[in-house]
Amino acid sequence: MASDWERQIAQMMESVTQQSQKFVVDLSKDIEETVDGFVTLADEIADTFTEQIQVVLDQEIDPVLDQLIAPLVQWSLDFDREVDRLIFPFRQTFEPTLNQHPVCVGCKHYHGQVYNGQMLVCGMHPFGVNEGIDSCPDKEAIDWSTTNFFNRDDQDDF
Repeated sequence: MASDWERQIAQMMESVTQQSQKFVVDLSKDIEETVDGFVTLADEIADTFTEQIQVVLDQEIDPVLDQLIAPLVQWSLDFDREVDRLIFPFRQTFEPTLNQHPVCVGCKHYHGQVYNGQMLVCGMHPFGVNEGIDSCPDKEAIDWSTTNFFNRDDQDDF
C-alpha cells in the first residue's frame, strides 16, 4: 500500500501536470491571438500602403506617362495615315491583280477590302465585273501626273 506521502506526491505531480498543460494551452491561445493581431495589422498597413501608392500613381505618375505616351500615339496614327496616303496609288495598281480583278488595275474606285468574309471590290461593282468582261464602264484611272506624294492636303484620291 502506498503511504500517505506517496499519494500526496502523486497528487502534486498530477496537479503540476494539469497546471502545466493549462499554462501551455493558455500561452498558445495568447500567442495565436497576438499573431492574428499582427497579421490583421500587417493587412491593414498593406492596404493603406497600396491605397497610397495608387493615389500617387493616379495623381503623379499617370499624367507624366500620358504626356510622354500621347505624342507617341499621335505620331503613330499620323504615320499610319501618311503611309496609307502614300501607298494608295500603288495599292490601287497592284492589289487588283493580286485579288484576281485585273480589270480594276489602276482604278481609283477599287476598294478590295474583306467584310464578313466577302470582298467588296468597289461601290459600283461590289463583287467585281463579270467574268469575261475586259473593261469596266465606271473605271476612273489614277492620274499619276497629278498625284502629289508630299502634300498632306491632297486627300481627293481617297
